[in-house]
Amino acid sequence: MLRFAQQHGVKPAAHAFATTPKTVRKWSRRWQAQGYAGLRELSRAPQHPRFRIAPAQRRRALQLKRQLPSWGAARLKRDFQLRLSEKALRRRWRQEGLLRRKRRKHRVKRDLRAVKAAWRWFEQIDLVP
Repeated sequence: MLRFAQQHGVKPAAHAFATTPKTVRKWSRRWQAQGYAGLRELSRAPQHPRFRIAPAQRRRALQLKRQLPSWGAARLKRDFQLRLSEKALRRRWRQEGLLRRKRRKHRVKRDLRAVKAAWRWFEQIDLVP
């Protein structure tokens, strides 16, 4: 693509390779600055994420959950003025293995054997005309 762009121009190269002129210019700038190394795919992750959790905040949230395991995210956030969201708190606790899975109570379904045993023969048969 870059050779084609050098020979024929940016817009014809973009048309020939089904891309935009902006993309052709971007790749040619990378090629001029870094050579073959500049043509490698770069990470699209943010370079400086604004919402990264500070290590002090993370330690505080984990420490509080270890001290008060029965308290939930909303209560700890409210009572200890934590700056993290409830969702972020639960995510951190889950990653650290601090959240207990809620035990489900075994529920017995209604057993009709005793009721059916008390019936007389052919008592519950529906005869459709």
